[in-house]
Amino acid sequence: MKYFVFSEQMENNPIPDIKNWFGKITSKDNSEHFDSERGWILLEAKLKAESIYMDILTFPCILVSEKVMKVIWMYRRRTNATKVILLDSDSQNTMLYYLPELPRHEYLCKESTFDKTKTKLLEGALDNNKIQDIPLFILGEVSKATLVIREDVVESLIRRNVRGIKLQELSIM
Repeated sequence: MKYFVFSEQMENNPIPDIKNWFGKITSKDNSEHFDSERGWILLEAKLKAESIYMDILTFPCILVSEKVMKVIWMYRRRTNATKVILLDSDSQNTMLYYLPELPRHEYLCKESTFDKTKTKLLEGALDNNKIQDIPLFILGEVSKATLVIREDVVESLIRRNVRGIKLQELSIM
């Protein structure tokens, strides 16, 4: 089975500029710092007129659309999620995302390469002995929240016409 890093397509897609996230959410909120008591989070954002509603954002943490969240629930039924509302107070536009609680695993082989600060995976190889056919997880070796999904999850997302996504295939060793 193939695996992919699932992220937003940043080229030619203006992403929302989230303003007041510091102290409210971090890249660790998708896993070990997830707070199941929070029902929702309101964040100020600058939503450009040409912004499209992308189905995934990866900064400052992994935020997914309702469409993607429903697919996550298909593969991990008991996944907790907090609603995140992005509000542009100037235009009064809003975008609704979900901050899902996902498992964090260290499944990369030593052959994987990163940028200098280990915030981005340049080339990834997963350890076949560790992966055990898990449908989706966050890479523990990368400091920026990096979502990995299995090929059948990708197919489910594509059938639902997700927008603004980027897939980077990972090798299996």
